[in-house]
Amino acid sequence: MIKRLFWFALGVVAGIVGLRYAKDKAREATSGLTVDSVLDDLATWSSKVVKQVEEIVRNMVSSDGAQRSASDADVFVSGSSANDRPRDL
Repeated sequence: MIKRLFWFALGVVAGIVGLRYAKDKAREATSGLTVDSVLDDLATWSSKVVKQVEEIVRNMVSSDGAQRSASDADVFVSGSSANDRPRDL
């Protein structure tokens, strides 16, 4: 019975300490939040997203252009594409 009471009391103390710690951390985190700081963070984040999307599109276009030029070069160098060659049956 004493063991159970000890562990129950230890659990209660741990719960109280944990709740107090969580409250302090929440207060500390919200003290720095203002409308201006949130808007600044949102503007920074959105500009980073736009730059990332531009880079992705630029890479896709350059990759597509490189693939097209490589396949066009094969057709013009050999005189026919792989699909035009007769198959051996």
